Amino acid sequence: MKYIKSILFSLLFIIWSILIGTFILVLIFLPFKLLQKLAILWSYGVLFLLKYIVGITYKVSGIENIPNKPFIIVSRHESSWETFAFNVIFNQYIMFVLKRQLLLIPMFGWALFRLGCIPIKRGDKNMLNKMIVSMEKVFKKNKVVAIFPEGTRSKHNSVPKCKSGIWYLYKYFKDKNISFVPVSLNSGLFWSKGQFIKNSGQIIVKIKQPLSFDSSINKDEFLSDVSKIISD
Repeated sequence: MKYIKSILFSLLFIIWSILIGTFILVLIFLPFKLLQKLAILWSYGVLFLLKYIVGITYKVSGIENIPNKPFIIVSRHESSWETFAFNVIFNQYIMFVLKRQLLLIPMFGWALFRLGCIPIKRGDKNMLNKMIVSMEKVFKKNKVVAIFPEGTRSKHNSVPKCKSGIWYLYKYFKDKNISFVPVSLNSGLFWSKGQFIKNSGQIIVKIKQPLSFDSSINKDEFLSDVSKIISD
C-alpha cells in the first residue's frame, strides 16, 4: 500500500509542479509578488497531496520566535519536504540558497531561477561574496533567506556537520540587524534521501530562538553549537 500511495503522490506531484511551473514561466508579465504567490500555492498543494494520499502531516512549535524583520533560516536538511513546506510554515515565499545544478532541471529549475533563488557553485572562490551580495538584495526587499548549513541532505539521527560558510555569514550579518533562526526537524523519517517510498506520520518542526553568541566564540565552537541546535 505504501508503494501504491507513493506512486500516486509522485504522479500528482509531477502534474501539479508542471502546471504551476508553466504558469510561472509563461506569465512573465505578472508582478514578481504574484509569481511568488503561485509558488506558495504550489507548496500548499504538495502538502495537501502528502496529507491525503501519503498520510504525512506536520506540527510546528516556536512560531513566536519568527522575527518581524528580514532573517536567515538555518535549518537541518533531511528531505525535500522542507524546501517547499517552509513557504507555508513561515507564511511567505522563502529564497533558498541552493546548488546551481538545480537550475538546469527542466521546468523546475527554470521556475526557481525566475523566482529569484540564490544559486551557488561549489568550488567557486568567490562563492561567499556572491552569496552575500545576493542576500543583501533579498533583505532590501524585506524577504527571508533559507540556508542548509550542512550543504546537503542528511539521514535522520546522523550527526550534522555544518560547513564553514554559515560562520562567515553570521560574522558578516550579525551586526546588520539580520537574525539567524535555527530550525530542527525530523522529515527524514518520512521522506528520506534516495528513498522512493514515503512513510505516513507527523513531521515535527522546531523553530528555535535566533542565534546569539558571544563575540569571543571561535569558528569551531560556533559550528559545533549550531550543529547541536539544529539536530535537537
